[in-house]
Amino acid sequence: MRLNENDMRRRREQIMDAAFLMFCEQGIENISMDQIAKQAKVGNRTIYRYFKSKMNLVAEVLIDRLLALTDEAEKILERRDDFQTLSSAERAALFPSALRSVFANHEALVLFSSEVKLNLRRGRLRLTDEQYDAVTASLRESLARSQPEESSCKEHSADPFYSFWTSVYGHTVPDGEPLPADALIRLWEILSLTGKAGGKNISGEVKCNHEEQSETT
Repeated sequence: MRLNENDMRRRREQIMDAAFLMFCEQGIENISMDQIAKQAKVGNRTIYRYFKSKMNLVAEVLIDRLLALTDEAEKILERRDDFQTLSSAERAALFPSALRSVFANHEALVLFSSEVKLNLRRGRLRLTDEQYDAVTASLRESLARSQPEESSCKEHSADPFYSFWTSVYGHTVPDGEPLPADALIRLWEILSLTGKAGGKNISGEVKCNHEEQSETT
């Protein structure tokens, strides 16, 4: 039976939800596509109709969670008592804190972030240009929606997207320049400083830290 568009979207979300929970509980390296398919109650071949590889699935789960994260952070920022008095630059600078606030309240997301960071640093996880654009577009839209009305005037022309990254990096990221190659890794590291979900570690984090120390000695 051929599935309609809504059914296909629901099945895709079903696979991503199952994968997210399994990655959090057991680690990315320890889970196979067959195991995810079984958990999601789809066929071993069916899962590849939606995701061409495990790392493609990881990337899509990452993007899905980041998009939800930016939406929640936007709402947190808007609930501040002083929100209406904040300038464009101040709102952009506070956005990372709002992201961290959301992030800290999601234990599963903290666990998943550890997995993502390791695989990004090891070069196993790479986002396509289209996937990377989806993440940056979501940030841009959230930041744009949170700006005061006067930010559309010429005297307030600073791009809040670059103000946001300046806050993340701790130094100026000039408007219009390409973001540093490690921008997504850096953002994920900033978020993961909120904690390790009760001290839990999965999928080789300790090993990775040891490897990094060995490489620097």
